[in-house]
Amino acid sequence: MTRARPAPWGVRVGWVAGAALALTAGAPAVRAQTGAAPPVAVPEVDAPAPPPLSFRFGDGVRWRAGAFRARVRTRLHLDLVEPSFGDVFGSDEAAEAEPFDGGRGLRRARWLGDLGFAESSPWAPLSGRIQIDFARSRIRWLDAYARATFGTDLGPVTEVDVRAGEFREAFGLEAMTSVTHIAFIERSPASNAFTPGRSRGAQWRLRGADWSLSIGHFRRAEGLPFPDELGTEAATTARALLQSSGALAQLGASVSVRDPGGDGIRFSARPGTRLLNRVVDTGRLDADRAVLYGTEALWRLGAVTAWAEAFGAHVEDVGGAGDARLSGGHVAVSWFPWEGRTSWRRARGGMGPPDVPDALSTRANGDGAVEFALRAGWTDLDDGPVAGGRVRDLEVGANWYLQRSTRVMLHWLTVRVDGDATGHALLGRIQIEL
Repeated sequence: MTRARPAPWGVRVGWVAGAALALTAGAPAVRAQTGAAPPVAVPEVDAPAPPPLSFRFGDGVRWRAGAFRARVRTRLHLDLVEPSFGDVFGSDEAAEAEPFDGGRGLRRARWLGDLGFAESSPWAPLSGRIQIDFARSRIRWLDAYARATFGTDLGPVTEVDVRAGEFREAFGLEAMTSVTHIAFIERSPASNAFTPGRSRGAQWRLRGADWSLSIGHFRRAEGLPFPDELGTEAATTARALLQSSGALAQLGASVSVRDPGGDGIRFSARPGTRLLNRVVDTGRLDADRAVLYGTEALWRLGAVTAWAEAFGAHVEDVGGAGDARLSGGHVAVSWFPWEGRTSWRRARGGMGPPDVPDALSTRANGDGAVEFALRAGWTDLDDGPVAGGRVRDLEVGANWYLQRSTRVMLHWLTVRVDGDATGHALLGRIQIEL
């Protein structure tokens, strides 16, 4: 008996395909005869709404109530300083001539409250901030302002930002970057000497695709958010920026015309940390007017970021003895050798929290990120009737990030005052943001 030879594979595949087509073609007729209902579509289930109150380490406490949004963060900076040359450095509590053996202290303890609305709300353009410092057993108001930000298509202008209250004047790169996000313990002595800091007033900022222009008018004031009277110092401050649309690159210039009134004007700076005393100081100057100016440049390529600033001040008719021209500046570079890089807050024109892995949330992110930083600067407050001193400073250090705003810092500072006295200090900081 002869056994039937199996069909070739090609024929078998044809049988299977034909059967599948037949079943597919006959399926509607079968459903019509049997009365079977077509499959019912399952409705999509919306994602659960976020809780009205939430907390995440480094991001603070967030509260949602309808369209209203609020966030509260706590920043703590615990500093350590060990100087090796006491006749250059002095503590805040000690006289300049007394040696300072070192110390530690809570440099910053701050609450930041940000208020705003959901993007879908008609009130979304409105926001505000309150920031207070309570590190020295007393409350000191830093920021208290309201702002409105609107998108627009008025020619090259794409955004208009208006704010009023107490806030930092738009002047300089490091000054417009939070100390929490700078690669160093503090801003450079030159930045501290020449940038105006916080004042009360109003500011307008126009932004385009690759530029921005800020201008504001301010009055100096101290104390509570709403003092009985403002100081007599008044100023008009402007800052213009050119920004690349791709890689991080920025060029800028700032100017501030200040009328001291009866308050006078002062230029001074501490090196490296506020636990050390001032190494250059003009004291209070009785001047008719002061014009501050600065230039800045920022560039980032991968894990390397470099920036430089130069400042100057033309102080007119100091005590009736003539004019004075003061100057200063710095050059800095930071590098993340393994993972991480500097971020950019384009609207503000400053650096933001670095892009680093969050080692606090999960061990899968590794041990965080390491950053190396170096900065060299100079400040010259000697000219004509002004004798505030000269200083050159060099700071080098390493930062270990456990999270974007939580890090451990260890730096070495060298300061040379008036060309002869030299001091060194070991600086440390434990920085936490809740």
